[in-house]
Parts: sequence; C-alpha cells; structure tokens
Amino acid sequence: MQVCKVERLDDLPLLSKVIQDSKLSTHLDDHFSTHGNWDGISLGKVVSGWLLFILSRSDHRLSYVEEWASDHDYTLKKLLSEPTLNSSSFSDDHLGVVLDHLSVDKQWDAFESTYTKSFVDIYDLKKETDLTVRLDAFISQSFREEGDLFKKGHSKQHRKGLPQVKTMAATLDPLSLPIASEIASGNTPDDVMYMPVKYLDKLNSHFF
Repeated sequence: MQVCKVERLDDLPLLSKVIQDSKLSTHLDDHFSTHGNWDGISLGKVVSGWLLFILSRSDHRLSYVEEWASDHDYTLKKLLSEPTLNSSSFSDDHLGVVLDHLSVDKQWDAFESTYTKSFVDIYDLKKETDLTVRLDAFISQSFREEGDLFKKGHSKQHRKGLPQVKTMAATLDPLSLPIASEIASGNTPDDVMYMPVKYLDKLNSHFF
C-alpha cells in the first residue's frame, strides 16, 4: 500500500529561486571546505535549506529545523536538487558544525567579498554618464496648523484645506533605488525642485 504525504509549499519555491539565483551554495562550498567525516549534502546546500527555514518560518532556532525538514522532506529534495537528502542534515548538532565552519574570519571575509560582488552594483554618480535618474514629487498632508514646513498649497490628494509638506525624490531606473531627496514647504511648486535634486553631487546631506 502506497502512503501519500501532503507537504505545504507556501513561500518555499520563491525563496529557493532567489537563493539559487545568487549561487549561494556554490560560493559557500568554494570557500568552506569540510573534513573527511562530513556526512550528507554539502555545506552550501545545508545553509540554503536552513535559510529556507529561517525566512519561511521567521525562526532562527536550531532545534526546530530538523523536524521542519522532515515535514518538508520531498519539497526540500526537489528544491535543493538532492534526492538523497535526509532531515538529519539539519539536526542542531550538524548545524552547530556548520556555524563553526562559517565562524572562520579569513574564509568568511573571502566568501563575503566574492559573493556580494556577484549581485551588488556600485555606481559612481559623479562619473557615470548613462544613468537614468527619475525625479518624482509627492506630498504628505496632516491635520495640523500651518507652520514653516507644513503649508497649504496645490493638493494632489484634493484636500485643499490640509497643510502639507512636499518631497522631491530621486531614484535610479530601472531599480527604483532611492538615492537623494529634497524636502520643501507644501506651497513650493514642483518645477523649482527639479534642479536642486538633479545635481546630486551638491546634495550629500540629503542622500538616503
């Protein structure tokens, strides 16, 4: 008689895809060599599975991972491409050994440098000439008396009676990465705020 087992996928496939695309497992295995007594799947695959537990369950405790892995046995075998995976690879003792390997500063620094270079981009805003910067102005209204910053002006939210503050935000396309902002009183027109934000090298105090 064949026994059927139902496993909840939840967010595991999505999280696994992000982890796989970053090649986390490969980078870990390249920088952290295990001794001859290491048993089961590679250290990189263990960390990938462990991260799935931490991110999906919002729980960093070691003692709960093995039971969770047992409940998601079939799912983890598919997501980690490890048909021989056993939940014992995620026992608290085994994860403790993983932490011992990751705690070697020299190896960790080399791993971190190589790993982050694969997905972190650095822009020199003073030298780059082909960057697309989007400028968008938005308002924040409040039930308060008018002051130096909150003033009544043209309301994009159609609430003319409320004082507001205006923010011009500069973001890098296509990432929508915020890089600078300029805050002005609510009665300031949009057009006079484009030029100050455009010259980012003069707005160091406003960088996010």
